[in-house]
Amino acid sequence: MKKTQLDLIDLIAIIILIGIPLLCLYVFKIQTTTTFIIFGALLVLSILFDKKRRKDAPLLFHL
Repeated sequence: MKKTQLDLIDLIAIIILIGIPLLCLYVFKIQTTTTFIIFGALLVLSILFDKKRRKDAPLLFHL
């Protein structure tokens, strides 16, 4: 149960990280560079948060 719950949290985080830049690109027509700066910042924050949260981070966060 706990393992499934953590995987679900990770899945939601990945969807948000991918979804926000796409939303910015298609809905708000923000420049691509701005979108990817935001995306990069969110990715870094998610990696830092994930390493603090637990040591056995999923494969995605070990890139």
